[in-house]
Amino acid sequence: MYGVRSYLLPFPVAFIMGENLDKDDLRKFGRWILLLLLPLTVLEVAQYNAPSSSILNVGASVGTRQLEYADSHVRASARSAM
Repeated sequence: MYGVRSYLLPFPVAFIMGENLDKDDLRKFGRWILLLLLPLTVLEVAQYNAPSSSILNVGASVGTRQLEYADSHVRASARSAM
Protein backbone atom coordinates (compact mmCIF):
# COMPACT_ATOMS: atom_id res chain seq x y z
CA MET A 1 0.00 0.00 0.00
CA TYR A 2 2.95 2.34 0.61
CA GLY A 3 3.87 2.38 -3.09
CA VAL A 4 0.36 3.37 -4.14
CA ARG A 5 0.99 6.95 -3.04
CA SER A 6 3.55 7.30 -5.85
CA TYR A 7 0.84 6.53 -8.37
CA LEU A 8 -2.08 8.40 -6.83
CA LEU A 9 -0.47 11.58 -5.41
CA PRO A 10 0.28 13.35 -8.75
CA PHE A 11 -3.39 13.43 -9.80
CA PRO A 12 -4.78 15.67 -7.02
CA VAL A 13 -1.55 17.72 -6.97
CA ALA A 14 -2.02 18.52 -10.67
CA PHE A 15 -5.53 19.84 -10.05
CA ILE A 16 -4.44 21.83 -6.99
CA MET A 17 -1.57 23.40 -8.95
CA GLY A 18 -3.90 24.17 -11.86
CA GLU A 19 -6.28 26.04 -9.59
CA ASN A 20 -3.65 28.01 -7.68
CA LEU A 21 -0.92 28.90 -10.20
CA ASP A 22 -1.13 31.59 -12.85
CA LYS A 23 0.89 32.15 -16.04
CA ASP A 24 3.59 34.10 -14.24
CA ASP A 25 4.15 31.23 -11.78
CA LEU A 26 4.40 28.72 -14.63
CA ARG A 27 6.93 30.90 -16.44
CA LYS A 28 9.02 31.11 -13.27
CA PHE A 29 8.91 27.31 -12.90
CA GLY A 30 9.86 26.87 -16.53
CA ARG A 31 12.75 29.33 -16.31
CA TRP A 32 14.21 27.65 -13.22
CA ILE A 33 13.83 24.18 -14.68
CA LEU A 34 15.70 25.25 -17.81
CA LEU A 35 18.43 26.92 -15.73
CA LEU A 36 18.84 23.78 -13.61
CA LEU A 37 18.92 21.48 -16.64
CA LEU A 38 21.89 23.25 -18.22
CA PRO A 39 24.49 22.07 -15.64
CA LEU A 40 22.94 18.60 -15.65
CA THR A 41 23.29 18.43 -19.42
CA VAL A 42 26.93 19.51 -19.21
CA LEU A 43 27.57 16.82 -16.58
CA GLU A 44 25.97 14.08 -18.68
CA VAL A 45 27.97 15.06 -21.77
CA ALA A 46 31.15 15.08 -19.68
CA GLN A 47 30.31 11.63 -18.28
CA TYR A 48 29.64 10.29 -21.75
CA ASN A 49 32.96 11.54 -23.08
CA ALA A 50 35.04 10.56 -20.02
CA PRO A 51 36.54 7.07 -19.71
CA SER A 52 34.89 4.60 -17.33
CA SER A 53 37.78 5.00 -14.87
CA SER A 54 37.22 8.77 -14.58
CA ILE A 55 36.07 10.35 -11.32
CA LEU A 56 32.87 11.36 -13.12
CA ASN A 57 32.02 7.70 -13.77
CA VAL A 58 33.06 6.02 -10.54
CA GLY A 59 30.41 3.70 -9.08
CA ALA A 60 28.81 4.41 -5.72
CA SER A 61 30.14 1.24 -4.09
CA VAL A 62 33.17 -0.98 -4.43
CA GLY A 63 33.08 -3.41 -7.31
CA THR A 64 30.45 -1.68 -9.42
CA ARG A 65 30.85 -1.18 -13.15
CA GLN A 66 29.29 1.21 -15.59
CA LEU A 67 26.99 0.24 -18.43
CA GLU A 68 28.85 1.00 -21.63
CA TYR A 69 27.66 1.86 -25.12
CA ALA A 70 29.55 1.33 -28.34
CA ASP A 71 33.15 2.58 -28.45
CA SER A 72 33.39 2.23 -24.64
CA HIS A 73 31.30 5.33 -23.94
CA VAL A 74 29.73 5.23 -20.50
CA ARG A 75 25.97 5.38 -20.08
CA ALA A 76 25.73 8.20 -17.57
CA SER A 77 22.20 7.57 -16.39
CA ALA A 78 22.58 4.08 -14.88
CA ARG A 79 24.90 1.94 -12.82
CA SER A 80 25.25 -1.80 -12.84
CA ALA A 81 26.63 -4.01 -10.04
CA MET A 82 28.40 -6.81 -11.89
